Amino acid sequence: MNNGWIKLYRQFLQWEWYDDINTKVLFIHLLLKANYKENSWHGIKIKRGQLITGLHSLSFETKLSIKQIRNSLQKLQKTGEIDKQSGNQFSIITICNYDQYNNIDEKEGKQTDKQRASKGQAKGNTLRKEERKEIKNNILDFDFKESYKNILIEWFQYKKDRKESYKNQMSRKKFYSKLYRMSNGDPEKAQKIIDQSIANNYAGIFELQSKNRQQSNQNTGRHIPNVD
Repeated sequence: MNNGWIKLYRQFLQWEWYDDINTKVLFIHLLLKANYKENSWHGIKIKRGQLITGLHSLSFETKLSIKQIRNSLQKLQKTGEIDKQSGNQFSIITICNYDQYNNIDEKEGKQTDKQRASKGQAKGNTLRKEERKEIKNNILDFDFKESYKNILIEWFQYKKDRKESYKNQMSRKKFYSKLYRMSNGDPEKAQKIIDQSIANNYAGIFELQSKNRQQSNQNTGRHIPNVD
């Protein structure tokens, strides 16, 4: 999601919603989040120019209130900027005239030396097999600190191996928020929290315990309540 680009002509300044800050912010955000090529998620085909999201996700990502998000979506639908298909758990938003902002012919055209160098460097940074798979399936398609990436991938793979995979992007995002708060934004502490749960075969995460307390719990067979 961090690769690629969109283009905005100067005539965008004359767009009828340009002076509506909330609607402008939301529309540009949707442009940046939309698929630039066809993909699939949980058996659902997501076409080029589409994205799967929800009011809570958009509110979290843009820092706009749910009411502001809802009002701006209605405005964008009214003027034909987007189309929205709503479901019980998420919505599929389609950017109308997406090619105006991301022309695939231009994108696949001749590369500059800088682009070729960048691509060569990216190929050198080989990702782990699990990481490539998770990124391909948009498992980490939400905002998070880069230092937490491998920690999240390890935990989501652990949950998948236990056949307890998170059902949707919102639940994964909530888990990350909980882990971030529990670790006080410290990735080293977050890794220890994850290691503690995996080592003890727990289904969830909980505050770090001292070795003495862990040993006592193991000796007495005391169950540690999950907070995931």
